[in-house]
Amino acid sequence: MKSRKNCSKNDGKGCCQKTKMFFNKLWLRAKRLKWWGWVLAVLMLFVFLKGLAGCYWNIRWQVASWQQSKNQDDNYASQIQNSYGRYDVIPISDRLVFYADRDKRYGAERGHLIDVKDDVVVDDLDWVSRNDDDTLVVVAKNGKRGYMNRFTGEMVIPYKYAHAWVFSDDVAAVANDEDAVFFINREGKRVMDRVFDYYPSLQYDGYVFHCHQCAMAQAEDSVGLIDVCGEWAIKPVWQQILWRDFYWELRSEDPVSGQTTIMLLNPSLKPILPATKTERLINVP
Repeated sequence: MKSRKNCSKNDGKGCCQKTKMFFNKLWLRAKRLKWWGWVLAVLMLFVFLKGLAGCYWNIRWQVASWQQSKNQDDNYASQIQNSYGRYDVIPISDRLVFYADRDKRYGAERGHLIDVKDDVVVDDLDWVSRNDDDTLVVVAKNGKRGYMNRFTGEMVIPYKYAHAWVFSDDVAAVANDEDAVFFINREGKRVMDRVFDYYPSLQYDGYVFHCHQCAMAQAEDSVGLIDVCGEWAIKPVWQQILWRDFYWELRSEDPVSGQTTIMLLNPSLKPILPATKTERLINVP
Protein backbone atom coordinates (compact mmCIF):
# COMPACT_ATOMS: atom_id res chain seq x y z
CA MET A 1 0.00 0.00 0.00
CA LYS A 2 1.30 3.45 -0.90
CA SER A 3 2.19 5.78 1.93
CA ARG A 4 0.35 9.09 2.39
CA LYS A 5 3.56 10.95 1.54
CA ASN A 6 3.97 9.17 -1.78
CA CYS A 7 0.30 9.73 -2.64
CA SER A 8 0.71 13.46 -2.09
CA LYS A 9 3.75 13.58 -4.38
CA ASN A 10 2.04 11.54 -7.10
CA ASP A 11 -1.09 13.68 -6.88
CA GLY A 12 1.01 16.81 -7.32
CA LYS A 13 2.74 15.40 -10.38
CA GLY A 14 -0.62 14.38 -11.85
CA CYS A 15 -2.01 17.91 -11.44
CA CYS A 16 1.03 19.42 -13.15
CA GLN A 17 0.73 16.98 -16.06
CA LYS A 18 -3.00 17.69 -16.47
CA THR A 19 -2.41 21.44 -16.47
CA LYS A 20 0.38 21.08 -19.02
CA MET A 21 -1.81 18.93 -21.27
CA PHE A 22 -4.64 21.48 -21.02
CA PHE A 23 -2.44 24.38 -22.18
CA ASN A 24 -0.93 22.22 -24.96
CA LYS A 25 -4.39 21.41 -26.32
CA LEU A 26 -5.35 25.09 -26.03
CA TRP A 27 -2.23 26.12 -27.97
CA LEU A 28 -2.89 23.52 -30.72
CA ARG A 29 -6.44 24.81 -31.14
CA ALA A 30 -5.20 28.40 -31.20
CA LYS A 31 -2.74 27.55 -34.01
CA ARG A 32 -5.59 26.08 -36.07
CA LEU A 33 -7.66 29.30 -35.72
CA LYS A 34 -8.07 31.46 -38.79
CA TRP A 35 -7.53 35.22 -38.75
CA TRP A 36 -11.16 35.99 -37.91
CA GLY A 37 -10.91 33.61 -34.94
CA TRP A 38 -8.01 35.59 -33.57
CA VAL A 39 -9.98 38.83 -34.02
CA LEU A 40 -12.99 37.34 -32.22
CA ALA A 41 -10.80 36.07 -29.37
CA VAL A 42 -9.14 39.47 -28.97
CA LEU A 43 -12.55 41.18 -28.91
CA MET A 44 -13.85 38.76 -26.30
CA LEU A 45 -10.73 39.32 -24.19
CA PHE A 46 -11.17 43.09 -24.53
CA VAL A 47 -14.83 42.92 -23.43
CA PHE A 48 -13.90 40.70 -20.49
CA LEU A 49 -11.13 43.02 -19.31
CA LYS A 50 -13.35 46.08 -19.77
CA GLY A 51 -16.09 44.49 -17.67
CA LEU A 52 -13.58 43.51 -15.01
CA ALA A 53 -12.23 47.07 -14.89
CA GLY A 54 -15.78 48.44 -14.62
CA CYS A 55 -16.50 46.17 -11.67
CA TYR A 56 -13.27 47.27 -9.99
CA TRP A 57 -14.00 51.01 -10.30
CA ASN A 58 -17.62 50.55 -9.24
CA ILE A 59 -16.54 48.74 -6.07
CA ARG A 60 -13.90 51.37 -5.40
CA TRP A 61 -16.48 54.18 -5.82
CA GLN A 62 -18.88 52.45 -3.42
CA VAL A 63 -16.15 52.06 -0.80
CA ALA A 64 -15.11 55.72 -1.20
CA SER A 65 -18.74 56.90 -0.85
CA TRP A 66 -19.24 54.83 2.29
CA GLN A 67 -15.98 56.16 3.78
CA GLN A 68 -16.95 59.75 2.98
CA SER A 69 -20.37 59.29 4.58
CA LYS A 70 -18.75 57.79 7.68
CA ASN A 71 -16.28 60.66 7.93
CA GLN A 72 -19.14 63.17 7.67
CA ASP A 73 -20.94 61.49 10.55
CA ASP A 74 -17.76 61.33 12.63
CA ASN A 75 -16.91 64.97 11.96
CA TYR A 76 -20.45 66.34 12.48
CA ALA A 77 -19.32 68.47 15.40
CA SER A 78 -16.43 69.88 13.36
CA GLN A 79 -18.81 70.79 10.53
CA ILE A 80 -21.01 72.70 12.97
CA GLN A 81 -18.01 74.55 14.37
CA ASN A 82 -16.92 75.55 10.87
CA SER A 83 -20.37 77.01 10.03
CA TYR A 84 -19.80 80.28 11.89
CA GLY A 85 -22.14 82.27 9.64
CA ARG A 86 -25.13 80.18 10.66
CA TYR A 87 -24.53 79.98 14.42
CA ASP A 88 -24.06 82.29 17.37
CA VAL A 89 -21.17 80.89 19.40
CA ILE A 90 -21.88 80.92 23.16
CA PRO A 91 -19.06 79.55 25.38
CA ILE A 92 -20.38 77.61 28.37
CA SER A 93 -17.00 76.49 29.75
CA ASP A 94 -13.52 75.67 28.47
CA ARG A 95 -14.93 72.34 27.27
CA LEU A 96 -18.53 73.06 26.24
CA VAL A 97 -19.70 75.55 23.63
CA PHE A 98 -23.30 76.18 22.55
CA TYR A 99 -23.89 76.92 18.85
CA ALA A 100 -27.24 78.70 18.58
CA ASP A 101 -28.85 78.21 15.18
CA ARG A 102 -29.84 81.50 13.56
CA ASP A 103 -31.93 79.86 10.82
CA LYS A 104 -34.73 77.59 12.12
CA ARG A 105 -35.47 76.17 8.64
CA TYR A 106 -32.67 73.62 8.95
CA GLY A 107 -34.21 71.72 11.85
CA ALA A 108 -36.40 71.76 14.92
CA GLU A 109 -33.50 72.31 17.32
CA ARG A 110 -32.35 75.81 18.12
CA GLY A 111 -28.72 74.82 18.50
CA HIS A 112 -26.08 72.26 19.42
CA LEU A 113 -24.04 71.82 22.59
CA ILE A 114 -20.55 70.64 21.56
CA ASP A 115 -17.68 69.18 23.51
CA VAL A 116 -14.84 70.97 21.71
CA LYS A 117 -12.14 68.81 23.29
CA ASP A 118 -13.59 65.48 22.13
CA ASP A 119 -15.19 67.07 19.02
CA VAL A 120 -18.62 65.51 19.67
CA VAL A 121 -22.17 66.84 19.93
CA VAL A 122 -23.33 66.48 23.53
CA ASP A 123 -26.99 67.29 22.82
CA ASP A 124 -29.35 69.30 20.60
CA LEU A 125 -30.94 72.04 22.72
CA ASP A 126 -33.36 74.94 22.44
CA TRP A 127 -31.23 77.34 24.47
CA VAL A 128 -28.77 77.59 27.36
CA SER A 129 -28.61 80.13 30.19
CA ARG A 130 -25.68 80.27 32.57
CA ASN A 131 -24.42 82.01 35.66
CA ASP A 132 -20.65 82.41 35.40
CA ASP A 133 -20.34 82.05 39.16
CA ASP A 134 -22.14 78.70 39.28
CA THR A 135 -21.47 75.15 38.10
CA LEU A 136 -24.98 74.40 36.84
CA VAL A 137 -26.60 75.98 33.77
CA VAL A 138 -30.21 75.99 32.63
CA VAL A 139 -30.78 73.98 29.46
CA ALA A 140 -34.03 73.82 27.49
CA LYS A 141 -35.14 71.03 25.16
CA ASN A 142 -38.55 70.41 23.58
CA GLY A 143 -40.11 73.12 25.72
CA LYS A 144 -38.85 71.73 29.06
CA ARG A 145 -36.06 73.02 31.29
CA GLY A 146 -33.44 71.20 33.31
CA TYR A 147 -29.95 71.73 34.72
CA MET A 148 -26.59 70.56 33.38
CA ASN A 149 -23.06 70.65 34.76
CA ARG A 150 -21.37 73.15 32.46
CA PHE A 151 -17.92 71.57 32.88
CA THR A 152 -18.81 67.92 32.25
CA GLY A 153 -22.03 68.10 30.23
CA GLU A 154 -23.78 65.76 32.68
CA MET A 155 -27.52 66.31 33.27
CA VAL A 156 -27.93 66.89 37.01
CA ILE A 157 -31.66 67.74 37.07
CA PRO A 158 -33.71 66.34 34.15
CA TYR A 159 -35.94 68.28 31.75
CA LYS A 160 -39.23 68.65 33.63
CA TYR A 161 -39.92 72.32 34.34
CA ALA A 162 -41.99 74.78 32.32
CA HIS A 163 -39.76 77.66 33.47
CA ALA A 164 -36.37 77.72 35.18
CA TRP A 165 -33.77 80.27 36.20
CA VAL A 166 -30.07 80.07 36.99
CA PHE A 167 -28.80 79.12 40.43
CA SER A 168 -28.04 81.92 42.86
CA ASP A 169 -27.37 81.64 46.59
CA ASP A 170 -27.38 77.84 46.07
CA VAL A 171 -31.05 77.78 45.02
CA ALA A 172 -32.89 78.15 41.72
CA ALA A 173 -36.43 79.25 40.92
CA VAL A 174 -38.52 76.92 38.76
CA ALA A 175 -42.15 76.76 37.67
CA ASN A 176 -44.32 73.81 36.74
CA ASP A 177 -47.04 73.72 34.10
CA GLU A 178 -49.46 75.45 36.49
CA ASP A 179 -47.07 78.43 36.68
CA ALA A 180 -46.43 77.91 40.38
CA VAL A 181 -42.96 79.28 41.18
CA PHE A 182 -40.91 77.58 43.88
CA PHE A 183 -37.23 77.09 44.70
CA ILE A 184 -35.06 73.95 44.49
CA ASN A 185 -31.56 73.01 45.61
CA ARG A 186 -28.82 71.38 43.53
CA GLU A 187 -30.36 67.93 44.00
CA GLY A 188 -33.68 69.12 42.57
CA LYS A 189 -35.44 69.05 45.95
CA ARG A 190 -37.78 71.84 46.98
CA VAL A 191 -36.64 74.37 49.56
CA MET A 192 -38.72 77.02 51.32
CA ASP A 193 -42.35 76.30 52.06
CA ARG A 194 -43.76 79.11 49.98
CA VAL A 195 -45.07 78.94 46.43
CA PHE A 196 -45.38 82.07 44.30
CA ASP A 197 -47.37 82.89 41.18
CA TYR A 198 -45.57 83.40 37.89
CA TYR A 199 -46.20 86.73 36.17
CA PRO A 200 -44.33 86.90 32.84
CA SER A 201 -45.50 90.46 32.13
CA LEU A 202 -43.53 91.87 35.06
CA GLN A 203 -40.28 93.46 33.93
CA TYR A 204 -37.83 92.50 36.64
CA ASP A 205 -34.81 90.47 35.61
CA GLY A 206 -35.94 86.97 36.51
CA TYR A 207 -36.30 85.08 39.76
CA VAL A 208 -32.64 85.38 40.71
CA PHE A 209 -31.06 86.34 44.04
CA HIS A 210 -28.78 89.36 44.17
CA CYS A 211 -27.02 89.96 47.47
CA HIS A 212 -29.41 87.52 49.17
CA GLN A 213 -32.57 89.23 47.87
CA CYS A 214 -34.84 88.23 44.99
CA ALA A 215 -37.59 90.20 43.25
CA MET A 216 -40.91 88.38 43.54
CA ALA A 217 -44.52 89.10 42.61
CA GLN A 218 -47.56 88.55 44.78
CA ALA A 219 -49.94 89.71 42.08
CA GLU A 220 -49.89 91.72 38.86
CA ASP A 221 -48.16 95.06 39.55
CA SER A 222 -47.42 93.95 43.12
CA VAL A 223 -43.70 93.25 43.35
CA GLY A 224 -41.45 93.03 46.38
CA LEU A 225 -38.19 91.46 47.54
CA ILE A 226 -37.88 88.17 49.41
CA ASP A 227 -34.92 86.86 51.39
CA VAL A 228 -33.35 83.38 51.18
CA CYS A 229 -36.02 82.04 53.55
CA GLY A 230 -38.85 83.21 51.31
CA GLU A 231 -39.98 85.99 53.62
CA TRP A 232 -40.79 89.48 52.37
CA ALA A 233 -37.85 91.80 52.93
CA ILE A 234 -39.60 94.54 50.92
CA LYS A 235 -43.39 94.28 50.81
CA PRO A 236 -44.93 93.70 47.35
CA VAL A 237 -46.30 97.22 46.87
CA TRP A 238 -44.20 98.19 43.84
CA GLN A 239 -44.95 97.77 40.14
CA GLN A 240 -41.36 97.13 39.10
CA ILE A 241 -38.13 96.18 40.82
CA LEU A 242 -34.83 95.98 38.94
CA TRP A 243 -31.31 95.04 40.00
CA ARG A 244 -28.84 97.61 38.64
CA ASP A 245 -25.57 95.70 39.25
CA PHE A 246 -24.92 97.32 42.64
CA TYR A 247 -28.28 98.71 43.81
CA TRP A 248 -32.03 98.00 43.66
CA GLU A 249 -34.36 100.28 41.73
CA LEU A 250 -38.04 100.27 42.77
CA ARG A 251 -40.74 101.99 40.69
CA SER A 252 -44.47 102.62 40.79
CA GLU A 253 -46.66 104.82 38.64
CA ASP A 254 -49.85 106.59 39.70
CA PRO A 255 -52.41 105.98 36.91
CA VAL A 256 -54.32 109.15 37.81
CA SER A 257 -51.57 111.76 38.12
CA GLY A 258 -49.05 109.95 35.89
CA GLN A 259 -46.34 110.55 38.46
CA THR A 260 -43.72 107.90 39.02
CA THR A 261 -42.38 107.09 42.45
CA ILE A 262 -38.83 105.79 42.50
CA MET A 263 -36.63 104.55 45.31
CA LEU A 264 -33.05 103.24 45.25
CA LEU A 265 -31.73 100.74 47.78
CA ASN A 266 -28.20 99.49 48.38
CA PRO A 267 -27.50 95.69 48.66
CA SER A 268 -28.30 95.89 52.40
CA LEU A 269 -31.68 97.47 51.51
CA LYS A 270 -30.68 100.80 52.97
CA PRO A 271 -32.09 103.78 51.02
CA ILE A 272 -29.73 105.48 48.62
CA LEU A 273 -32.60 107.60 47.33
CA PRO A 274 -35.77 107.73 49.45
CA ALA A 275 -39.11 107.24 47.73
CA THR A 276 -39.37 110.28 45.46
CA LYS A 277 -42.15 111.33 43.10
CA THR A 278 -41.19 112.62 39.70
CA GLU A 279 -43.12 113.67 36.61
CA ARG A 280 -40.36 112.75 34.21
CA LEU A 281 -38.15 109.68 34.57
CA ILE A 282 -35.26 108.83 32.27
CA ASN A 283 -34.87 105.10 31.80
CA VAL A 284 -31.45 103.83 32.78
CA PRO A 285 -30.21 101.20 30.28
